[in-house]
Amino acid sequence: MKVKFLIHVARDNKQLWIARCLAISKVSGAYCLREEATEDLRKQLILFNETQAKKYLSGWKGTTETINCPEGFVTLPVDFWKCKINRELCSIQCQVYIKDKEKFLAGCRVPKEKKEEIFNTVKNLKYEGFHHILGRYLCSLCSGKEYERYHYPWELTSLDKFFDLGCTEFRKTFLRANIGLAAYGSALCSRHIKEVVSKIDLNLEKEVEILGLNIFR
Repeated sequence: MKVKFLIHVARDNKQLWIARCLAISKVSGAYCLREEATEDLRKQLILFNETQAKKYLSGWKGTTETINCPEGFVTLPVDFWKCKINRELCSIQCQVYIKDKEKFLAGCRVPKEKKEEIFNTVKNLKYEGFHHILGRYLCSLCSGKEYERYHYPWELTSLDKFFDLGCTEFRKTFLRANIGLAAYGSALCSRHIKEVVSKIDLNLEKEVEILGLNIFR
């Protein structure tokens, strides 16, 4: 699974390069070369993926006693669990009770053979309960399929990380750039932050990069 970090790489007052990931407050050391600063930050982000990001994701998988059903899906924005098979609201909120098979079989409403298949899949560790939308947040400028509009917290950055949103000149520039007003006060995905920055400040746009990394190796 690939995640996209927005990074800002610029010179400091000593003309040394420093790279920052503003969404999670990671900063590189100061280097003579831009590539060195970027590589330093990249290593930090890999470590973040292997530790904090994995821990965050594991929190959405369930517990040692329950796992989210592979046939379940969440309806947004109300967060109700429904069944992919019968499209009905799930009475047990798509939880597979690993240590209480009878409770799962009694609560699941799909055909018996399918219940057995689901339970065995989870019990045999063929599925760990990860769902693509849980734990993710909306980018107000993204369009298309619903799941493509949601991103992990560390993939979202607000414009106030780069600009003084209360500044009159900024507001004028923002309005002249014909950017959706939803972008003004909400966090955006790395692609849209870069697009918005490019419409407001071309010099700053040259300092902003998107760094894609696999969350699991």
